[in-house]
Amino acid sequence: MLWMIRLQAVLALLGAFGWALSNNAQLSLAALAGGAIGMALTAVSALRVGVTRDARPEVMLGGFYRGMALKMVLALIVFVIVARWYPDRFLPVMTGYAATLLAYWIALWRLARAAS
Repeated sequence: MLWMIRLQAVLALLGAFGWALSNNAQLSLAALAGGAIGMALTAVSALRVGVTRDARPEVMLGGFYRGMALKMVLALIVFVIVARWYPDRFLPVMTGYAATLLAYWIALWRLARAAS
């Protein structure tokens, strides 16, 4: 999971770099904040899933669902706060967050290559 968070950090930096090209440091920092939100949510869900020590599939699946539900609830709360308090920076925050979501697609691609 650590490689996933590292990859998300790189992708968030790339997203922030894109906003830095607009010569607005505040927007670039907002994109970094969005990337940090994505990384934190990944870490929280991974830690929540990892709490399950029971090897039974139904218990593991339940832990996964609880971790993902927690991630979604926290994401909703954080993005509502950002949208209400910093509406002018919401798009860069979402861009940074979306950049971290690309890491999941890269992980799937990596798993598909390893399976073939």
